[in-house]
Formats: sequence, structure tokens, C-alpha cells
Amino acid sequence: MLKPLLINKSLRPRALKGKDLKQLPVHWMANSKAWMTTAIFTEWFNNCFVPEVEAYMKEKYLDFKVLLTVDNAASHPQLEHPNVQLVFLPPNTTSLIQPLDQDLTVDGVVGLEGDNDEEKKSTPLTGKLIQEGLQLCSKLENHNDPNSERASKLQRELQNCMSGYRELYKKMKESSSQSLTTDYIVRKGRATQNENEVFENP
Repeated sequence: MLKPLLINKSLRPRALKGKDLKQLPVHWMANSKAWMTTAIFTEWFNNCFVPEVEAYMKEKYLDFKVLLTVDNAASHPQLEHPNVQLVFLPPNTTSLIQPLDQDLTVDGVVGLEGDNDEEKKSTPLTGKLIQEGLQLCSKLENHNDPNSERASKLQRELQNCMSGYRELYKKMKESSSQSLTTDYIVRKGRATQNENEVFENP
């Protein structure tokens, strides 16, 4: 999974003084309003997205041909790359298909100063990961943070962000057995097709 891009008003915030921002689990960029701009998107695309995806594809022994779907914000320019096709979502559909299209403010992110020295392997979004994210909010309630107001603010924002994934998790849970059955049928169908080709073409 890609490191997310975090846009802040300050490139060097006081709260992270002395920290190496490259060691954070995010790509840290900044502008005066903490908004995505064409310059930030272009820099992220060329210096973060393309190299990370290329490395991932090599690791998986796959051809480097990818599709990047983005919303149609003015800050997302039409960029060209020989191995990346950029596709824009139709107007007014972002909030319908992106559950995390909600604010998670930087001052609510208390975990950035945690253990970032260890290199952690990224994991794909799975039903288990969604479930853990949904349970994170209740774990925060039991966390005795000296800055409890900040922790409760983060908890509310996480609940807000994760609410869009509750329905997705339910659907993934319901369809997992259906998916296994479908995969089995497809594999058997391909095996049968290959056997028929061998008999037809001696």
C-alpha cells in the first residue's frame, strides 16, 4: 500500500521539530492553506506515486502498467507517463465512492510521533484491516492520554472517517464465501478449457 500524502500549512511544524519527516509513515508536503495544488499533485505523482508503484510491481514480478483514478479537482492536472494511465472520476461522484472524502485534521493525528524508526511492510486493505480500523475508536476510549481532549477529538474524527467503511466491511464479510465459490468455479472452468484445447489440438 502506498504511503498517504499529508498536506500541512507548515513544511516544518513545531510539533515535529527535530523529527526526520522522511521517516514518517506519510509523504509530508505543505502550502499556506493545506490544500492540494497542481504543483503538489505533480510532485507527488512524479516523486512518490510512480517510484513506489514501480517498486511494488517489480516486487510482485508484474509489468509496470497501472491505472490511477482521481477525482476531477482542478488541482489534479492531466499528467502523462508511459506506464500510468490517469482517469478522472465523473463530476459530483467523489463523495459517493470515496468514504474517506472527509476531513481528518492534522492536529488530531497524534500517532505521527510514534515509533517510525522501524520500517514496516505495507499491507493491502482487507476485511480484517477494516475491522481493526473500526475497533480502533473503542480502543482510544481506554487510552489514558494526558491530552485526553486531543485523543477524544481524534477518536471522533476516526469514527467519522471509518463510518464509510462499515458498509464495505459488511459486504466483504457477506461476499467472502461467494467469492471463494466463484474463484473455485473459474479455476475449474479454466482447467476444463485447457484440457479441451489439448484434446482438440493433438
